[in-house]
Amino acid sequence: DNTNPLQRVEGNENLNPEFSHNLSVEYRTNNRQTFSWFSSSLEASYTTDKIVSKKYYTPEGVQVSTYDNTNKGVYSFNGRVMFNSVIAKSNFSISSFSNVRYGNSISYVREGQDFVENVTRTFSVSENLRITYRNDWAEIILGGRVNYQDAWYTVSSMDKIATWTNAVTGSANITIPGGVNISSDINHTFYIGYDDNYNKPYTMWNASVSKTLFKESATLKVKIYDILKQAKNLTRTTTENYVQDVINNTLGQYVMVTLTWRFGNFGDMKNMRRGHGMG
Repeated sequence: DNTNPLQRVEGNENLNPEFSHNLSVEYRTNNRQTFSWFSSSLEASYTTDKIVSKKYYTPEGVQVSTYDNTNKGVYSFNGRVMFNSVIAKSNFSISSFSNVRYGNSISYVREGQDFVENVTRTFSVSENLRITYRNDWAEIILGGRVNYQDAWYTVSSMDKIATWTNAVTGSANITIPGGVNISSDINHTFYIGYDDNYNKPYTMWNASVSKTLFKESATLKVKIYDILKQAKNLTRTTTENYVQDVINNTLGQYVMVTLTWRFGNFGDMKNMRRGHGMG
């Protein structure tokens, strides 16, 4: 394919079809008396004759892409555990979500006139823990998140591959007599292992107040986003050939005013249909 003279694709008539095998196991249980719920799952995949791309540059600067089968198996394992329960029949509850993943991938790196096989192994583990207090007029949540990622390459090694993305979170939702609702959420995120330009922590704080009007037919709400003006969106992508850190631009601080009007409810609509049918 020479549609783009700077990016040429060459086929390989000797390719074999790749075969992928997948296995998943899941277990769930709940206890209505203790208001607890538990779920766990395990997923595994294994691919033989994986079709892998080979890329190289000619002396003229043209990128050439072709494909070949690898004789090594490509596999991955992923496990999840989720848990939620009330604490001792109180107004407190706890929830947890844990995830772990390990896998490998194959790529080819050009060295001189030959391709060298590069095996990339990745490992990640994350935990999201929350404690909630809830009664008739308030809901308060405290929690935290931890995400660890690491990667190893057989062809070459790079420093600072292992990273931690951590967060401490909190939110409150309070209802005041008179149809007033006050809510706020805060998220403090900090990093370990990234380059200095990406390693800076930030705090995201939002808050809102709403009031019902006209016998609860309407709701007026005012919400301010990013009160501290620190919003940041950082992601790390780990592939067979490179590690990439990206910070995306965000909207920044702004205020949103909304007015919601309810023209009826499902009960009224049901009565209207019943009355229309009898007519």
